[in-house]
Amino acid sequence: MMASHPRQLRRANRERGFSLIELIVAFALMALVLTTVLAIAARAYRQVAWSGSAMEASQWAQTLSDEAAGQTLALGRSEGRVQDGRYRWVREVSEYRDPDNLLRDVDGRARLWQTRLEVHWDDGQRDNVIRLIGLRPAPVPKAGPMP
Repeated sequence: MMASHPRQLRRANRERGFSLIELIVAFALMALVLTTVLAIAARAYRQVAWSGSAMEASQWAQTLSDEAAGQTLALGRSEGRVQDGRYRWVREVSEYRDPDNLLRDVDGRARLWQTRLEVHWDDGQRDNVIRLIGLRPAPVPKAGPMP
């Protein structure tokens, strides 16, 4: 039976559903929203992974610094690797360069040494580094035999 009455025609038109254009626009909007959400989630994941690596590197830097606190360090450079090579560290010990030469002893030797400890790691995109720079008293030279 065919709808011949105008009210029946309007009801039949309303019940047909969405047009093809409406479906295409809806899918395009949904794809745009999903792309944006996935890009934000991927960036957040990378940031969380970097934060975890940076925290681990800073813990290694602190551990290496604490270990060196009880040792007599020599001037120069030393390096090594920790955690199966994931982190590489470099320590440089040098005389502290006092701009006013106030921190030198009577023989001209620095009373303070500067320690610079760097812990490097690669996250697949770039080389990252945590740096600890500090000062420590220079070792007192042992006195020679008294004449």
